[in-house]
Amino acid sequence: MDRIAVEGENLDAALRAAREQLGVQGDHEFGYEFDREHFRRGASTVRIYAWPKKSDVVGAARDGMDFV
Repeated sequence: MDRIAVEGENLDAALRAAREQLGVQGDHEFGYEFDREHFRRGASTVRIYAWPKKSDVVGAARDGMDFV
Protein backbone atom coordinates (compact mmCIF):
# COMPACT_ATOMS: atom_id res chain seq x y z
CA MET A 1 0.00 0.00 0.00
CA ASP A 2 1.28 3.44 -0.85
CA ARG A 3 0.81 6.64 1.06
CA ILE A 4 -2.69 7.86 1.80
CA ALA A 5 -3.80 11.41 2.55
CA VAL A 6 -6.16 11.97 5.48
CA GLU A 7 -7.56 15.08 7.09
CA GLY A 8 -9.00 15.84 10.51
CA GLU A 9 -10.03 18.68 12.81
CA ASN A 10 -6.77 18.16 14.71
CA LEU A 11 -3.82 15.78 14.71
CA ASP A 12 -5.61 13.18 16.85
CA ALA A 13 -8.53 13.06 14.42
CA ALA A 14 -6.19 12.76 11.43
CA LEU A 15 -4.23 9.94 13.11
CA ARG A 16 -7.47 8.14 13.97
CA ALA A 17 -8.59 8.38 10.33
CA ALA A 18 -5.21 7.07 9.17
CA ARG A 19 -5.45 4.07 11.54
CA GLU A 20 -8.92 3.26 10.22
CA GLN A 21 -7.98 3.56 6.55
CA LEU A 22 -4.74 1.60 6.95
CA GLY A 23 -6.41 -1.06 9.09
CA VAL A 24 -3.91 -0.82 11.96
CA GLN A 25 -4.45 -0.52 15.69
CA GLY A 26 -1.66 1.70 16.98
CA ASP A 27 0.20 4.81 15.91
CA HIS A 28 3.46 2.82 16.02
CA GLU A 29 2.23 0.71 13.07
CA PHE A 30 2.39 3.52 10.52
CA GLY A 31 4.46 6.53 9.63
CA TYR A 32 3.15 9.96 8.75
CA GLU A 33 4.18 13.44 7.76
CA PHE A 34 2.31 16.73 7.64
CA ASP A 35 1.08 18.23 4.38
CA ARG A 36 2.75 21.61 4.83
CA GLU A 37 1.15 23.08 1.71
CA HIS A 38 -2.25 22.46 3.32
CA PHE A 39 -1.31 24.85 6.15
CA ARG A 40 0.19 27.43 3.80
CA ARG A 41 -3.13 27.69 2.01
CA GLY A 42 -4.71 28.75 5.30
CA ALA A 43 -6.54 25.53 6.16
CA SER A 44 -8.02 25.14 9.62
CA THR A 45 -7.68 21.35 9.56
CA VAL A 46 -4.71 19.00 9.76
CA ARG A 47 -3.81 16.94 6.70
CA ILE A 48 -1.24 14.16 6.86
CA TYR A 49 0.22 11.58 4.53
CA ALA A 50 0.38 8.14 6.15
CA TRP A 51 1.82 4.77 5.17
CA PRO A 52 2.03 1.37 6.89
CA LYS A 53 5.36 0.36 8.39
CA LYS A 54 6.97 -2.90 7.41
CA SER A 55 5.77 -5.87 9.45
CA ASP A 56 9.21 -6.58 10.99
CA VAL A 57 9.37 -3.03 12.37
CA VAL A 58 5.85 -3.33 13.77
CA GLY A 59 6.69 -6.68 15.37
CA ALA A 60 9.76 -5.23 17.08
CA ALA A 61 7.73 -2.28 18.35
CA ARG A 62 5.05 -4.59 19.77
CA ASP A 63 7.70 -6.75 21.46
CA GLY A 64 9.22 -3.64 23.05
CA MET A 65 5.85 -2.43 24.27
CA ASP A 66 5.05 -5.86 25.73
CA PHE A 67 8.38 -5.83 27.56
CA VAL A 68 7.66 -2.45 29.15
